[in-house]
Amino acid sequence: MRLRILRFILVLFLISPVGFAQKVRTSVAVQQERDSLVQAKTPLAKRFSVGVDACGALMAAATSWGQYEAMLRLDFLSPFLPVVEAGLGVSNAKGEDADLRFKTRSPYFRLGCDYNFSHRSSYPGRIFAGVRYAFSPFSFDVKATDIADPVYGTKQDVWLSGVTSSMHWLELVAGLETRIVGPLSLGWTFRYKFRLAEKVPHIGHAWYVPGYGRNDSHAMGGTFNVIIAL
Repeated sequence: MRLRILRFILVLFLISPVGFAQKVRTSVAVQQERDSLVQAKTPLAKRFSVGVDACGALMAAATSWGQYEAMLRLDFLSPFLPVVEAGLGVSNAKGEDADLRFKTRSPYFRLGCDYNFSHRSSYPGRIFAGVRYAFSPFSFDVKATDIADPVYGTKQDVWLSGVTSSMHWLELVAGLETRIVGPLSLGWTFRYKFRLAEKVPHIGHAWYVPGYGRNDSHAMGGTFNVIIAL
């Protein structure tokens, strides 16, 4: 009787590691299946997204300044989203007090990263905040007529072409993006901009900086993006 009991205990002792290993393998397989389902339900995961700013293009067509801008974003499964933005800032403005014209058509570049606060929720898009470092090497033309000389009081015309300048600035970004259908999403961003450094030409600050907007120590802006996931 004792011998049978000892045999039974020995068999249980030998079988239990096998059962434990089978349970571990089963749990790992279940977790892998869950991960694959999560990835299947996240169509933007591990993909690139490209987009254009419709608001800036509308401003360029309807007002005295605006921009044509495109963006490229890497969509990780993690909440961090690296972003590269580039565009062409345009302005053809006329002053109010004198016959003063300012004109530019120059590029700008931004590099940054967003944090997606909704990456663990069921929201069909993104709620995010981020930061951008931006730079614009630009040139501009200035034309003015009947400018009074502050010393002699005489009037003269000023026409300068190809005046070179540049600016570095920082942008704090907050935004919302919603998937519309398939790979198509729409979204907007709000941006608060801080001027970091500026190359000021001999005639003074440029009236407008491509990608930055009206030239001041700080500025506010925004974008309305049409985005396609690739």
